[in-house]
Amino acid sequence: MEKLKVRTDYDRSAFCYDKRYRSIQWEKYKTMITNAIHGKILDLGCGTGLLAEFLQKDVIGIDISLNMLKEAKTRESVLQADMDFLPFQNAVFDAVVSFTCLQNLPSPDYVFKEVRRVLKEGCPFIFTILQKKYSPSITQKVNHSFTIAEQKMCGEDIGFICL
Repeated sequence: MEKLKVRTDYDRSAFCYDKRYRSIQWEKYKTMITNAIHGKILDLGCGTGLLAEFLQKDVIGIDISLNMLKEAKTRESVLQADMDFLPFQNAVFDAVVSFTCLQNLPSPDYVFKEVRRVLKEGCPFIFTILQKKYSPSITQKVNHSFTIAEQKMCGEDIGFICL
């Protein structure tokens, strides 16, 4: 999917995102975050910042949609950025999470490399992708940068916990 279209679509839906998706997203968080995550957390495609609210922790969020970030700034420290080019130094995060957004990218290859770069060694990368957009090639691509510790169904998504 073209990134400009993704940004435009999310900019348009930011005002009603929480009302539509809060309970769905929280169910995904409950399914995927079974062990506490600590330290410096990066939320890729943070949207309106629901993860920080769920975790009740400080989270750094990035999103391509400025309108989503305007909603998120009361919950997270946010930055408008492209997941393919993370504006962070190497090995600075203790956990990276991304819920239901990697399917919006032309290819997740760059994201997996970038997450590996900014994530501290041995720390978790937790992400989900819509089942209807999933293909076995995603698993192969993840395996180039991570070890998949767990894969599970997560509502309308397939979730991965990687180390």
